[in-house]
Amino acid sequence: MAITTANATDAIYGALVYNGSLASSGTARASLFPLGAPTPIRLSSAPFAANRPLFLQHVPAGLYQVQAFIDLNNNGQPDAGEPVGISVSTGFAFNGSSSTVMNVPLCDRRPVNSARR
Repeated sequence: MAITTANATDAIYGALVYNGSLASSGTARASLFPLGAPTPIRLSSAPFAANRPLFLQHVPAGLYQVQAFIDLNNNGQPDAGEPVGISVSTGFAFNGSSSTVMNVPLCDRRPVNSARR
């Protein structure tokens, strides 16, 4: 039997949603981090799409954060100028036995001009 959002019981799923103008290709990448941890416990990557499904399964109970980006140069790292997104900076609780829907908006990053006129 295939695991889907309809029958998953230990999954975080949703979409990486991009409405910007800087990306039209590359790889959509997402990482699931225990809140405050430097290393992710789940990774996801797929070819770019403005609305890319996200499905992370076999997730234990805990407090988490999803960090995502569109890897324009496919080097596996979020670089300056690549669109980024984060689920919730304070994290979200996952009970480990049901499924949680988590949509992550990705935003264009542009240099900030701090010069005052």
